[in-house]
Amino acid sequence: MGNAKANSGRTVGNWSRAALVGLSVVVLAVVVAACGSSSSGGTAGSTGASTGGSKTVSAPAGGPSGSLVYTIAIGPEGLDPDLQGLGPQGMINCSLLYDSLTYQQPNGTVEPLLATEWKTGVGKKGPYVDFKLHEGLKFEDGAPFDAETVVKRIERAKTLPGSMTLPEVASVTVTELGKYEVRMSGPNALALPAIMAGPAGMMISQKAIAEGVPLATKPEGIGMYKLVSYNSGPVIKYTANPKYWDPEAVKIKEITIQAVTDANARLNQMRTKSVDWTYLEPVQDSTAGNLGYNEVPAPVLSSYTYALNTSMKPLDDVRVRKAMAMALDREAMNEAVLAGQSKPLYQLYPELSQAFNKEVQPIPHDIPAAKKLIEEAGATGAEIELSVPSLPTKFVSLAEIAQQAWEEIGLKVSVKSAPLLQAYERFTTGKAGVGFVLAGSFADPQQGYEFYLSPKSLFNPGHFTDPKIAKLAEEGATETDAAKRLQTYRELSARTSETLSIIPVLSSVIHYWVKPEVQNFVPPITPSDPDWRSGIFVASE
Repeated sequence: MGNAKANSGRTVGNWSRAALVGLSVVVLAVVVAACGSSSSGGTAGSTGASTGGSKTVSAPAGGPSGSLVYTIAIGPEGLDPDLQGLGPQGMINCSLLYDSLTYQQPNGTVEPLLATEWKTGVGKKGPYVDFKLHEGLKFEDGAPFDAETVVKRIERAKTLPGSMTLPEVASVTVTELGKYEVRMSGPNALALPAIMAGPAGMMISQKAIAEGVPLATKPEGIGMYKLVSYNSGPVIKYTANPKYWDPEAVKIKEITIQAVTDANARLNQMRTKSVDWTYLEPVQDSTAGNLGYNEVPAPVLSSYTYALNTSMKPLDDVRVRKAMAMALDREAMNEAVLAGQSKPLYQLYPELSQAFNKEVQPIPHDIPAAKKLIEEAGATGAEIELSVPSLPTKFVSLAEIAQQAWEEIGLKVSVKSAPLLQAYERFTTGKAGVGFVLAGSFADPQQGYEFYLSPKSLFNPGHFTDPKIAKLAEEGATETDAAKRLQTYRELSARTSETLSIIPVLSSVIHYWVKPEVQNFVPPITPSDPDWRSGIFVASE
């Protein structure tokens, strides 16, 4: 990318850290939809690709054709990229309607989309990333896509009441360097190429923003598809956008995405062949195996984790936290609840992530040793509340197994289940000492730190601080060498297995079920990003 052009002077100022903390709770909702993006260096991780069809073939010529029905577990709360209470499910729908600045491939690498290229660096004012924008594009309402679009879009994310993209852009300053070039700067700027592949990077018409168009039902983006029908219900229909700027990317003419919470109902859809693509609970996979669908296992960048409030006794004692980690039989939990499909995890980043540290040793399952640590800490009989989302039921099952294990080493544990946001709010506001979280799918390793370990994160209500972790996070936020940056996060990940302000338990795997007619299906490393651009199409029968 060439040298930066003259500064035009238009700047979006920094949002307060208090606002970031206050609204970070909405990021919690991102984790649930996996019951079910990386920097330009691909730091999020990678995995091998699989295809849904029995044999991958080329899509038919002649433009988009066929239709596809995709059933997910939970529907979006409208189609506004900034107001997705259930982040991944909103991404599934919004990604059809809004192109983002960058694009996360199924293997986790980030590629150009509306931003044709970018460069990162560290200047006198800290880290920055310069994005060069695609020229000559327009929104349906006639507004041009240019640097002003990006400025107004980030400004909206930071000021819209209830904005759920605020946590990712709160500290970001956007400056126009020219009509088709912008600079984004801030403490976590090096993670922005990956972040801009998600909702925060979905570009919205500046005209629609100025006019206050209700994007929840009237989307105004540059997207592969146009909305056909959506009435805040469980079924949303789309049709291919005939004016899309990259017509070769659009292979399917019509897409229907429907929400069916009950996994048994999704299984029944497979029995009646009324769905082309869905996913089930692990215990259902053996039943689904003879229904004529192709099973596509997809390890994802998510993990089942217990977050701890280290300001509450006895969780302020690392001996207690270590004992709790030792008491968990991860293999047994995996077999009992997840049909053996996951892997034990002992650090912040799951194995799929390039920030995963292979040198970290497993924490041994040792009840006698754990009980001794509890006694040494004087914590025998201490009361702890574990807050867990009530759905899906496997969350509660995993929490109840942990409860039994922790009571076996001398703690008194009560499990409180509630709907997602209420469960997380109970933990983040200090009412519960432990919170069950399915988190991950972090676009960049720095987000893992921000989500769990930053003293200002809502998932760190005890404001736990470890000098080594803080130093590594600071180094990772400013290191421009991709290899060195990854090594920094690997060291940070290893340190979490020692401090144990969080107790990771299992990595996550989703098993998709796809009709043979659906070709070129490539499972993403995160369930929030079905890859509509990878050539997926529906073969004629």
